[in-house]
Amino acid sequence: MVSRVSKLAVHIVGGVLAACLVVIAALGLRLAAGPISLSFLNDDLASALSVPEQGLTARLGDTVLTWGGLSGDIALQVVDLEFRDQSRQLVGRVDAAKLALSIPGLVLEGRLQPTGVVLERPRIQLVRRPDGALELGLGGGAPLLSRTGPPPAAGAAEPALPAAGLLFDVLRAGGVAARLNRLAFERAELDVFDQITGRRWTSRDASFEARRFAPGKVAVTHRGAYQSLGETTSLTLRGEVDLASGAEFALEFNNAVPALFDTNSRMTGVLGGVTMPLDGRLELSVDAAGRPLAARLNLVARQGGVSLPGLFPNGVTVDGGRLVGAFDAATGVMTLEQLSVRRGSFALSATGTVTLGAGAASPGLDLTIEVPHLAIDDLPAVWPVGIAVSGRRWIMQNMTGGDLEAGHFAIKAAPGALDQSPPPADALNGRFRIRNTQVRYLAALPPLAGVDADATMDLDNLSLTVSKGLVDLGGDG
Repeated sequence: MVSRVSKLAVHIVGGVLAACLVVIAALGLRLAAGPISLSFLNDDLASALSVPEQGLTARLGDTVLTWGGLSGDIALQVVDLEFRDQSRQLVGRVDAAKLALSIPGLVLEGRLQPTGVVLERPRIQLVRRPDGALELGLGGGAPLLSRTGPPPAAGAAEPALPAAGLLFDVLRAGGVAARLNRLAFERAELDVFDQITGRRWTSRDASFEARRFAPGKVAVTHRGAYQSLGETTSLTLRGEVDLASGAEFALEFNNAVPALFDTNSRMTGVLGGVTMPLDGRLELSVDAAGRPLAARLNLVARQGGVSLPGLFPNGVTVDGGRLVGAFDAATGVMTLEQLSVRRGSFALSATGTVTLGAGAASPGLDLTIEVPHLAIDDLPAVWPVGIAVSGRRWIMQNMTGGDLEAGHFAIKAAPGALDQSPPPADALNGRFRIRNTQVRYLAALPPLAGVDADATMDLDNLSLTVSKGLVDLGGDG
């Protein structure tokens, strides 16, 4: 009896499996011929994709079942997806989006509940208006989302796009924290336009993914190659967002030229004058409003230039450099763990701290700078015009040839101290050696040649202790 029941059960299970295989095979053959329309799901899916708390209503042209072939998946896809605001204005349009549905919601509750949305080849626009507001568009006639930003201040360096705050808005509006487990776009055409600086960047194959890993917590990833003025900058962003408390991001970049992201240093401050390609990594922590809390930077600069009119009126070119440091927004302190610059035989390294001053006050400086070697004739190109003006002028007018060696300089000034007129003389202290240079010490006398000397200096004074030198007095000597 038991054996007969067992055989019957085996036959039943085998029949069910065979029927399933026949159904799957038939479905595969049908899908191979083209997508299967499931238009009867349109209304339910449109309701599930709407975001009533943001005043957004979804409408879709059709729902289809697709198959990517033997190496692909069977997927539920909506086509001609549109979003309209409360005034029925079109604010977003996507040609196609893939959906993942909740199986418990479908089986136990009989509801179509998307758990994942992937937008395919969307056209995305991000614009910062002259009043500082940010607008995010999704191929519609009006912005999908808007966020009020800080208004630009005349003559002041503007902050970078507050993208973290806008990202929080996107995650909340997209329901990633509450309804969706995944929100993504693939192969997007992404256009970024800053109307304050007039700069535009475009990416034709950008991707983004936000995946919920705990209630209210989302992991995000973005990759894109952005083009501007003939240069391509590659960006990879990874981060974890806690919508209640803030986020931590890591941005890796390649061939980022700060000057291409700015005009007249209005957005990035002094970085707007940097024309060197930069490769590296930026780690950033922000609060729930998108305000920076802390940052860490590790970057390598390749050959290029720096335009800082207040320090280098003619600009300065360098062969490369590196910067490793950290910034604490609470204290306003930037810690330089490593700053190095190379230019021919010239090399400079610096460590210390820079403390932001209140308002437009000059920053506080506590820096140690080492210059192992510098050709005297190259000194005017790398010595900032506003620092130790008298000593700089005297060297330029009276010393030629030879080398500066073993330079050691200390800069110490409280925030605002360098705004004083004159600034404190002891804000700069330095010592270095002069080797095999020519010095003109009195206009009526022949110059000293082959001079070796030890030098000390501050902002007001330069002292030389000569250990060796030759004077050619001619036939009368």
